[in-house]
Amino acid sequence: MLMSGKDGRTVPRRKRALVIVLSVMFTAAGVLVVGHETSIHNVYDELLLEGPGCVPCLAMPGRRHVNVPVDFEAQEGGVDSIADDRADYSYAGGDLESPLTAELYEPSGLYLTILHGSSWRGDEIDIYADSGFLRAGNGKGYCVQINWAYSSDTRALVREMTFLRDDDEGRHRIPASEFLSATELTRATLDAWANHVIDDLIVGGYLKANAQSSRFSEDVGGTSATDDTDWGMAT
Repeated sequence: MLMSGKDGRTVPRRKRALVIVLSVMFTAAGVLVVGHETSIHNVYDELLLEGPGCVPCLAMPGRRHVNVPVDFEAQEGGVDSIADDRADYSYAGGDLESPLTAELYEPSGLYLTILHGSSWRGDEIDIYADSGFLRAGNGKGYCVQINWAYSSDTRALVREMTFLRDDDEGRHRIPASEFLSATELTRATLDAWANHVIDDLIVGGYLKANAQSSRFSEDVGGTSATDDTDWGMAT
């Protein structure tokens, strides 16, 4: 004879209901974890989904959270950091270098931002490198800035270089050809510096920081890379 509770339902029925609820919960959790795993195609996805600020973080059991690349230090946020769930880091290592070989009157810099967007905007990683300002022979200052943006929606890493001139009237954006002529650099030199930043300091630094926790090693995963720089006639 089945034992009944105060509400008239049998104990076995309660157990069956509990088993069903637990089964649904475990199935849903499994679906979430599998979906999480299939969303990670490269190191940038991994940093967004399992790095600082990820909510929720659905890594497979036994996996650790991942960290930002080595030699990057957290910067204090502000209103934007709170509103947009944004984390900012600056490079504090000694290997950034600069394509501008003469003495700079403003230093170079490298910055990394992890942005977890709202439901209508995907998560993003923004990387910004600044060569610093060089005083050229004509008395004017020159600088190249490089921005990379990675979106979890497109899985594309988009690069754009901006060229600046500093003169008596302020700072202005200039054509690539003017910058290269004034600094006696080549497009190949700038491309090499950009590749050093991404390949060595960002990706290389990330793999070094997460040697025991990343899914990736020399193969950094699948992503498309495009260059939106307006080179004009520059070579």
